[in-house]
Amino acid sequence: MVISLNRFKIMKTTIINKISESLAMTVVVAGLFCSCEDAYDVTVPEFEVKLQEGEYYEGDAVRFEITGNADLVSFFSGEVGHDMDYYGCDRYTGVGKLIATFKSIFYDSTPNAPTTGFGNSTMSPIDENGKLRARMMVSTDFSGEKGIGFYLGLTDREGYSKEAIQAATWIDVSDRFQWGTTVKRSDTDGDTDSGYGDLTDLVVDGRPMYIAFVLNMPAFEGTRDTKRLRFSIFEFRFKAYPEEGNPIEIFTHANKNDFLAAHFGPFPMQGDGVTPSTSRLNIFGGARGQIYFNSPADQPITEPYQMWAISKPINVPSEKINIGPDWGLPIKAFHEPTLTGHSHIYEKAGTYKAVFLATNANSKEQYNITREVTVTIKKRP
Repeated sequence: MVISLNRFKIMKTTIINKISESLAMTVVVAGLFCSCEDAYDVTVPEFEVKLQEGEYYEGDAVRFEITGNADLVSFFSGEVGHDMDYYGCDRYTGVGKLIATFKSIFYDSTPNAPTTGFGNSTMSPIDENGKLRARMMVSTDFSGEKGIGFYLGLTDREGYSKEAIQAATWIDVSDRFQWGTTVKRSDTDGDTDSGYGDLTDLVVDGRPMYIAFVLNMPAFEGTRDTKRLRFSIFEFRFKAYPEEGNPIEIFTHANKNDFLAAHFGPFPMQGDGVTPSTSRLNIFGGARGQIYFNSPADQPITEPYQMWAISKPINVPSEKINIGPDWGLPIKAFHEPTLTGHSHIYEKAGTYKAVFLATNANSKEQYNITREVTVTIKKRP
């Protein structure tokens, strides 16, 4: 299955368009300085390039010597993303690895909360079996059926169907990540980076992937002496690391609807026995994309319960990925002085076809020529 990541492609196309617009504007502006009697005549550029002699190793600055001149010059290094052979056309490559990252933290009451704790919550992040209460789960057969969710304890918000969640197969991937296990004073008191968890082996061709964070909570008295336990996930990111090119973002938690909630077990009730307790699970957008799990304050809960935050369906590539067209780097504009050379650093050993695209143009005519140079980069001893 080949999946085109449209957002990435649009971004790269926009960059190309901006470069083209910039070059075109340079020609137009230059034309304003020419009188009708002394119009700028366009000819084929006289432009030559050769590689400065010497051996080049990874990380060296390769020097190209240039003679002649052109109005506009762009440089294609021959590296992925800047290869003239893929200029203006899509490049497909192997998906590579699919990697998830996030940050997590357990913490307890804040100064304005009904209880006090500051790092000594009555409820431990580790359960009676020595297992972390927070889990990360993955499903590729979850139907995504919607149901009544909950938000700050209110059950009239859209969430995922509990029956659909129970019917799906969920694979526990918690052990692929690092988690915060110490109860901190607040959610700003040093969260834990998960590291890079590889989910490539879980991809099923033609099926979306759902990623869930689950918090398993025990029964507890819920009095003012019960120091509530809170847990948050921040900055969830899911990226492809293709065989060629740079990492590509598949999914990121930036909007509050990127994850929806579900709840299993009894809701703790307020004193009237009718109204659900507030402060249960909230999902925020923004730069950090917080998923906020919160045990209730001052209300008892008689049985263990679970809170789920499940992603929207993530369409993951399984064979090939479109990393979009390649483009050149503009190294000379119309008004800039004549080039005598150009330097570029190649970070990896290999043989590259470096191409210089030289252009002379006015509002009516345009002439392009290319000059190719083979560059050999050796591994550093």
